[in-house]
Amino acid sequence: MRLRRFVPGVVLVLVGLAVLAAGGGGVTTDAIAMVLIGVGGVLAVATAFFEIGASEDRDRRAGRS
Repeated sequence: MRLRRFVPGVVLVLVGLAVLAAGGGGVTTDAIAMVLIGVGGVLAVATAFFEIGASEDRDRRAGRS
């Protein structure tokens, strides 16, 4: 598994949490934080599915299906 592929998703979630913590409770900052956390979460899940598919392809090519 290539863990470096998960870095952008994790970074977006962490930045979103930082914006939420430092935002002061404004509607705009809360919305920006939710978008960052949401996009980071979707990116991380998509990366996980990609890694699963890529490992299945590698196993199939190696004849371990």
